This record gives sequence, structure tokens and C-alpha cells, in this order.
Amino acid sequence: MGQNIVSKFAFVPPKINQGLNYENIFIIEIDKNKRIPIVWLFPENKSNSKINDSNDSQKQKEKQKEMEEKIKSRFSIIYSHGSSECLSMIEFLIEKFVKKTRTNFFAYEYIGYPFTQGKTSEKNIYKCAEAAYNFVTNTLKIPSNRIILFGYSIGSGPTIELATKKNCAGVILVSPLLSCIRSFLKAKKRLPNDIFNNLEKMPKVNFPTLIISGSDDQLIPPDHSQILYKALPNKSQYKLHMIQGGGHNDLESEFGSEFYGVIDDFLIYLSKKNPTLDDLDDSNFHPINQKLSVLDLDDSRFTTINFQNSIDSFTYDDIFCAPFILSQSQFPFFGDSCNLENFDTFPHSQQIEHNQNENQNQNQKSK
Repeated sequence: MGQNIVSKFAFVPPKINQGLNYENIFIIEIDKNKRIPIVWLFPENKSNSKINDSNDSQKQKEKQKEMEEKIKSRFSIIYSHGSSECLSMIEFLIEKFVKKTRTNFFAYEYIGYPFTQGKTSEKNIYKCAEAAYNFVTNTLKIPSNRIILFGYSIGSGPTIELATKKNCAGVILVSPLLSCIRSFLKAKKRLPNDIFNNLEKMPKVNFPTLIISGSDDQLIPPDHSQILYKALPNKSQYKLHMIQGGGHNDLESEFGSEFYGVIDDFLIYLSKKNPTLDDLDDSNFHPINQKLSVLDLDDSRFTTINFQNSIDSFTYDDIFCAPFILSQSQFPFFGDSCNLENFDTFPHSQQIEHNQNENQNQNQKSK
């Protein structure tokens, strides 16, 4: 009962009318009748961007293998968002982050937030985070030593929880909290029924950890970051970076150069601890060579993943060999409704037929 009251203060799911505009969307099952979307963006090697047009099947397979290796070799971010935001609200931020850092970026939704069913709770959010991690490692086969766990604000809770149970390359915490009651109710010590007790878990985080906070944060005091950082084991203390004048919601938007510079330095540090990244022959995918030298977002390319009703059958061929690439417009249940009841009622055969008709219409127009 007490935790339910705390949860009402902690979780503020936004009420939105727009759908999910991401091209790369998967639905993963948490429990029976509880499913969440996870989105994936990654930089596409422009030299391989037209491999589907190749007539040489062997050459195409070689390029697919090369691309798969690049995806698995880059760092992959698993992002846990803040309390009052959702996937529909952070699309531009994700695109910008991917372009700045040249990383794979995964973001998942919390149960009880838009496009999900169920009740938001600390336990359910932990389940969502673990399901996202398992999807990235087990389904996409991305090695754990290429994964960076990233939590913003209340998202520091599931991120720290993951970092105490799973393997990763490193951890990024932006404006993290000691616990919900100590943050939102300004309590000086832990009280009963508190949730996201991050301070107690920090000594169990055994991976390099970067903490970024704003000196003028009025929502989560910056001393929360300082206390959390000191609670880390010495070997996990990479850096505590305080952005002078920064608040809670403006670190990336108003202090972008400093924000991304610190993260880029962290990627450089992690790449030195993971020397196989240096084996990549395409320097465009190496964070060391991407320090704040980015193209305009209009020039970026993001690969669309072919939708599969069962992610268990996912292969990288679904990305690079799929004859029909699906667009967000083909998922009407992702529109204004936040109900996923119709998820399994859109057969793959209908999807292909829809795409064939779309392609025929486009060909007729071009003629």
C-alpha cells in the first residue's frame, strides 16, 4: 500500500496523442498480457546502404556479414528514460545521440506508459529493463561487453538495478536519484516503502560509471549524484561531471557540447578497455574519430528492421535481405490508441501484400 502511494508521486506517464514514429520497433513480452515496445536506431554504413540492390548474392552476403560484425562491435546503449517522458517524446533526442556518438541505441517503454498495458511499479519497471537487456543480448546477439547502460533521472533506478545483475561495458547516469522519497519528498534518509533505493545498490556496481548532473538541478539535488558517486567501488569511479548552471531537463539541449564531449571521452575510455573495437576498418564507426564532428541530422541514415511477429525468429537477414521494408504507417494500432490488443491480428502475409501494392503504386507513379 505504501509503495503504491510513492509510485503515484514517482511515475507520471504523459498523455499523448501521437503514435510511435520510429521505423525500428519490436514488441517484447514481459508477462502474460503485458508487452512493451523497444526501439532501435543505429548508424548505417553508407557504403553498404544499397546492398539490397546487389545482383551478386555472394557479395551481398559478405556485406551483410560485415555489417552485422560492425553492429555487434559498436557500443550499444540501453536507455531508461525519465518519469514524465515516453518513447514518443524522445525520438529526436535518440536520433541526435546516435549521430553524435555513432552508437547503437535501444530505448524501451515502461509498463503503464503509452503503448503498454498494466500498472507502473518499481517491480514492473525492473522487469521491463531486464527484458530489454535480454532482447539485446539474446535475440540480437550483441555481446555484453559492448553494452552501455544509460539511465536518466528516475531511469537511473532500472539502470543501476541492471548494473548489479548483468554484465556491461559501462554505465552512464544523468541526474540520478538516491531514492524516490529522498528525491521527490526531500527526505534526508531512507523511509519505509521507498522505491529505487539506488544508494544501497551502488557498491555492487562493478563497471566504469560516468555520472553527469546539473549544478542548478531543482528537481533532484546535485548532491544526490555526489553521494552516489562516492558509494561506487573505487574501480568503478570513472568520473562525476557537474555541468555548471545546468538544470534537470536542459543538460543535453542547452549544454550539448559539454554534455556530448563528456560522453565521448567516456566512449574513448571504454574503447581502450575493449581493444577489439580498434579492429574496425571503417573509422566512421569508431567513437575516437567522432569527437563532436557530426553531420547534419538530415544526412543521417537509419536502417529499418523488417517487422517479425515473433522476435525469436529474428536474424540479421531481416534487416539487410528483407524484400519488403515496413514503415510505421502500416501499424494503425500504434496511432492514437495505447492498446496493443490488436498486435497479433495483422498477419505477415497482409503486410507483404500491403507492401507489394505500395511498391506497384509507386512504380506506376514513377512511369
